[in-house]
Amino acid sequence: MSNKPFQQTTRALENGGRGGRVIVSLVVALAVAWFAWFAFASLSLTAISQTARLESFQNVHTISSPVEARVSALHVALNTEVSEGQLLLTLEGNDQSNLLEQKQSELTASEERLESLREMVRINERLVTVLENEIAEAERQSVLREQEQSAIVALAQSDRERSARLWQSRHIEESRYLRDVNAAEQAEFAAAATVSAARQEVIARRRELLEQERELALNRLEVEALEAGLETEALEVSRLSLQLAERSLRAPVDGRIEHLENLRPGSVVSVGDKVLSIVPADSLRVTAFFDARLLALLKPGQRAKMELAGHPWTSFGFLDLELAAVGAEDRNGLIEVQFHVIDQQSFPVAVQHGVQGLVRIEVRRAKPWERVLQMVTASDPVAAW
Repeated sequence: MSNKPFQQTTRALENGGRGGRVIVSLVVALAVAWFAWFAFASLSLTAISQTARLESFQNVHTISSPVEARVSALHVALNTEVSEGQLLLTLEGNDQSNLLEQKQSELTASEERLESLREMVRINERLVTVLENEIAEAERQSVLREQEQSAIVALAQSDRERSARLWQSRHIEESRYLRDVNAAEQAEFAAAATVSAARQEVIARRRELLEQERELALNRLEVEALEAGLETEALEVSRLSLQLAERSLRAPVDGRIEHLENLRPGSVVSVGDKVLSIVPADSLRVTAFFDARLLALLKPGQRAKMELAGHPWTSFGFLDLELAAVGAEDRNGLIEVQFHVIDQQSFPVAVQHGVQGLVRIEVRRAKPWERVLQMVTASDPVAAW
């Protein structure tokens, strides 16, 4: 019974020794892992700009009033997105509008009149062609009838001459001779009438042709005069349309209204007065200033991220960038670096010209021990951050 407390104490010491060995093993394992990480891990070394600003690399489009007039309607507001050709502002132009409507009506009437005249010209041309063919056929028929009647007259004259000889020789009676003479005279009269009728028909057709040709010529002259007048009317309509279009100010590009004058319906603007300005869409770049000692570490094509002022990255994330150009000039220990914005539409909020922030860019990778050594010796410009 006296050995029981001793045995319990011995077992307790053995159990405590095993726990200590476990703790020591864990400490050793952690130390080995830390030294392995310290010796072989690769850390991303990120540079942060001193300043950064979103800018438009395309020219900002300034819209000015082309005429002196009153504002009729304002169709946009400050910072709104607009599309190319979208109506921005309308200036009053009632007089030009009424005159344009009148001139357009006159132009329409002239066009209808011109088309009617052109149709009449086409009809006259067809009639002239028909008449020319009919005259040619009438002349041919006239020649045939003249030849036919000449043959009939020649036959009648031959019968009359034969009857005269027979009557003179008393072989036929005088009545027979007189009958043949009368028949010859009637044949001559009928032939003359037939030939004359055929010729009159040809003459009538030629007169009709001359009348159609005269009407065709007049219609053609009227068409030419109307075409010339129509061209003048069209130019006048175009001039008035341009004048009226000048009073409808439209967006020249897709973009955002960056500046808008304090205008309302009834406000008066003069020629050349600035009305608003548009920053083109998808034209943003970032201008950032970095420590000049990073010059050798910054190369075109490197990816970067920008945190916008007022938009914490924990809530909004970063705006993706790509390094475009590095300036060589050292400005008070800083260099200017240009970045392209990548897919600005995917950013949760609209980004615009003038917004500031900070740019982060990975310049290289290093092992932890190298990083500590560089920071201690200050041999690497990255140690300045």
